Amino acid sequence: MSPKRLGLVGFGLIWDQMHKEIVLGMPDVFQVSALSASSDRSAAKAAAQYPSLPFTKDYRELIAHPDVDMVFVQTPIPMTVPVVIEALRAGKDVITEKPLGGNCEDASSVVRAVRETKRKLYVLENSYYQPRWGEIAAIVNSGAIGTPVQYEQTAHMPVDPIVNTAANYGTTPWRITPGYALGFLLDAGIHQMCALSKVFGHAHHVQAVSVKLRPEYGDIDQAVVLFEHERELHGIFSHSCMLGPQRNYFFIRGTKGLIEVAHDEAIILGDDGSEKRVVLDPSAGYREMWAAVGAAVTRGEEAAYTAELAAMDVCLVDAVGRALAAKARTAVTPGF
Repeated sequence: MSPKRLGLVGFGLIWDQMHKEIVLGMPDVFQVSALSASSDRSAAKAAAQYPSLPFTKDYRELIAHPDVDMVFVQTPIPMTVPVVIEALRAGKDVITEKPLGGNCEDASSVVRAVRETKRKLYVLENSYYQPRWGEIAAIVNSGAIGTPVQYEQTAHMPVDPIVNTAANYGTTPWRITPGYALGFLLDAGIHQMCALSKVFGHAHHVQAVSVKLRPEYGDIDQAVVLFEHERELHGIFSHSCMLGPQRNYFFIRGTKGLIEVAHDEAIILGDDGSEKRVVLDPSAGYREMWAAVGAAVTRGEEAAYTAELAAMDVCLVDAVGRALAAKARTAVTPGF
């Protein structure tokens, strides 16, 4: 198979820091063939770094370009859905960064467009492909702690525009003043919600409380969520991109014991006094993700992280937002 000619819509921080090296190292699968971004800064970057490639500020021109087989969308979150849907309807397969839109209806509309156009959509969510979550799920499903009853996780990582810039993501204007309600709970928290859903399945109801303590980054600086799953399993999840990371923890409690996930190790403590330690793969999942996407593209198949799973993750975050607004227990209700 000839390599797929990729048209990049957006090629900013995430491209430079996470995707570029891996994609350019897969020449048998992908070949970057055209670029699009809206700013003069991006135009100058394209001229300096990719002088031989066509560049346009109009993503529609890139989608229609005859040298583009697939469209790779790396835009600010509010732009993702219209670009993805337009590319699908133009007959192009699409790779896109997570999240799959800013709310459940947007994400659901993408799933419907995939089904209507019969094109392929590959959503990049490295957390889904991190080996550690499959390893943790295997321990849970092995019965090592009996039936899981409750989990508790804190995921706190400070991000600000000056000191804790998180590899400059915290300095991005569209993140500082986001055009979507939930700020970093959507942009960053969705990673952990994806991982939790891979281990336990998607929650069907949520309850939540939150606080806002600074003017930037949307409506939420810290949120505590109660997830309700099938088989009477529930989870307590605290997310913040303001509070410090000291003593972040992840416990899974079952009828016969406890799993503590500590850095790159799972500690299994049995009610009978036993203790077992399992080393977890430390990979962030980016290479595994691209290997899976590349293999799926080559075969003309869906990747493991399907459009439906990506939309469910957005619908889960959306349900948290609706629970906060209603101050009530809220159902997760995908629209596809």
